[in-house]
Amino acid sequence: MKKEKKNYMNLFVIGILLIAQQSVFAQRDTSLIAKQKLNEVVVSATRTEKNVLDVGRSITVISSQEIHNSIYNSVAELLSQQEGIYIVGTGQNPGSNQSIFMRGADNNQTTVMIDGVRITDPSTVDDAIDLSELSLANVDHIEIVRGSQSTLYGSSAIGGVINIITKNNFSKDFHVDASEDAGTFGNQTSTFRENAFLNYTFQNGFYVESGINRWDVQGLNSTVDTVTHPLPYQQNPDRDNYVKTEMTGTVGFKNAKWNVSASYKYLISGAGIDAGAYTNANKDTLIFTRKSYNYNASYKFSDHFKIQFNGGISNVQRKEIQDTTIDFKYGTPEYSNEIYKGTSATNEFQLQYDLKNISLIAGGGMYNETMTSSGIYDSDGFISTNNIDSLNAHQNITYEYAQADINGKCINEKLKDFNLIIGGRFNNQNTYGNNLSYELNPSYKLSEHSLLYASYSTGFNAPSLYELYSPIDVALSSSINMGDKNLQAETSQSFEVGIKHDFGNHTHFTATWFNTVVQNSIQYVYLWNSKKPIDSLSYLDFIGDTYVNAGTQTNTGFEFTITSELSKKIFFSANMSVVNGTLQYDPASISKEQTQDNYVQLFDGGAFLTQKTNTFGLLRRPENNANIAMTYKPIEKLILRMDIHMVGSRTDAVYEGNLGPYGALGTTDVAAYTLVDFNAKYNFCKYFSAGFRMENIFNTPYSEINGYTTRGRGEYVNLRYNF
Repeated sequence: MKKEKKNYMNLFVIGILLIAQQSVFAQRDTSLIAKQKLNEVVVSATRTEKNVLDVGRSITVISSQEIHNSIYNSVAELLSQQEGIYIVGTGQNPGSNQSIFMRGADNNQTTVMIDGVRITDPSTVDDAIDLSELSLANVDHIEIVRGSQSTLYGSSAIGGVINIITKNNFSKDFHVDASEDAGTFGNQTSTFRENAFLNYTFQNGFYVESGINRWDVQGLNSTVDTVTHPLPYQQNPDRDNYVKTEMTGTVGFKNAKWNVSASYKYLISGAGIDAGAYTNANKDTLIFTRKSYNYNASYKFSDHFKIQFNGGISNVQRKEIQDTTIDFKYGTPEYSNEIYKGTSATNEFQLQYDLKNISLIAGGGMYNETMTSSGIYDSDGFISTNNIDSLNAHQNITYEYAQADINGKCINEKLKDFNLIIGGRFNNQNTYGNNLSYELNPSYKLSEHSLLYASYSTGFNAPSLYELYSPIDVALSSSINMGDKNLQAETSQSFEVGIKHDFGNHTHFTATWFNTVVQNSIQYVYLWNSKKPIDSLSYLDFIGDTYVNAGTQTNTGFEFTITSELSKKIFFSANMSVVNGTLQYDPASISKEQTQDNYVQLFDGGAFLTQKTNTFGLLRRPENNANIAMTYKPIEKLILRMDIHMVGSRTDAVYEGNLGPYGALGTTDVAAYTLVDFNAKYNFCKYFSAGFRMENIFNTPYSEINGYTTRGRGEYVNLRYNF
């Protein structure tokens, strides 16, 4: 298997290099979509506008034109085509949870932002956003910055930062963007999506916007059916349907000096969900709502001095309802209604001052989160309730940061090709105290079209509110709760070195090597009575479960991407990622105050931490991941595109009863897979276009998560009117 995997990636690399060699002599053309990608301006990497080629970090910009010409269903599907990113859930039933893994970092270690404001879900266990809630409605472009960015963006920016930037740069007068999508992705499935966006920009710079996006899905049964001949008492597995409605509104003003806006977004979705892998839940529904308010104001005093204020407030609610009293036939009728709520707020002020060869930024702000939950349970007439409002589960992080972007020319004209970014951030969190992040990012222009860069940066990821405050008693005989208010932030040290080169004929590549070490990894563990030998433990010796800081995760990898215009009508792009992960656990690093010196057993893997332990490989994250895209433009109005998405083998969790008295999660192999998609778009005129997409052309069976189904061959059509 290992030999096949290496051959697979070697062939891919050889193919890329051959194409790159050929593309040096390719004809130029100014008509294709992704030309001069390295000349695009990016803001997220340094919080100032810079050309992609001049930034010494691994960066991707998914442009407005690329988004306009694609007929992908979601932000996650676009992101999954980029190097260094693997998203679990994009191939499953629409509405399934979508988790992002960037450079091997955990799902909650990548910062996702909308217009520079971090978006999370404090009501969940790990505080990570479910990418399935993000649509492409009103999205102008997406900026991706890989590697640790905690100096500029704070908690969770260990794997990288994704900034989704909405449309706000319209010309004067009235603008409309309306589309209709329809399709099917399996037997008796359907998907319909309507989007309408309106903008009016006045002559004086004032503008108003509103939009609505709705998605209706008749879906698949999300769990794998392992019963070939169901018994009479088994209910037929249900289809997991999905409905999402998103409404937005914005008012703003923009001129040469001012840029002010305020926006509101309301999202509600309802999905049929299952009880777990291989387990269908016939009457289980998840209803999710988010209300968010974003606001910002910036004033440009001169070409050298600018101030801005950014902020946002978000309220989320997840309601899970399970009702087996409907059509009840067998077992005990049960009803439960659980509600989880979370709020987050960001308020930040920033100054930017540009000297002749130095750009300075400094800022500070506050990030707040709260969480609560309540529920009612009815089991055949026995009713119980819970409410954790009295815990006052909250998290406050105040911070200050500063960064200097220095060109060597300020010292000597001969150093004009050398650039150095240096910055630092001081954080204070209400439970674990202070934290310092910093970065050092030198780069050198080998030529006008080549940049060699390196960076050393540190990052952190604050514990979630659930990990800090979960009130579940570990044991009646002890004072231990599942939540641990003494948890420390996960901290990281990241080093990378890379090169960017633009051949000058619309062919360019980027190659990056990186190493990231995350310490104080937060783990969910079992506690056992330490007064007995491990091999003599029984169920009666179980103390409970909790969260502790235990272990160090090391991710080492390589990323490569190349884009090229092979001829006047053909555009090629490809990328690959390789990441190796190791987890090291040291019992000496675990807080005895939380465990009260009991045995600690890892839930992931089942090992008892009585001595140093190493595990290799990252759960649900492939070691190898690659994408190839070929775009063909036979005539001016027609764009054809073929995508190949290759995912290497990986491991997933599976319960093993022999791992301790209660069992724990072992691992099982999940096979590699290759998917082929086809897209076509025809522009009838300047304002009207039609698109067709066929995903998984060969109807390849594959798995993303053990026990859950994925979509087969799908066909989608799109009509769009835009002016």
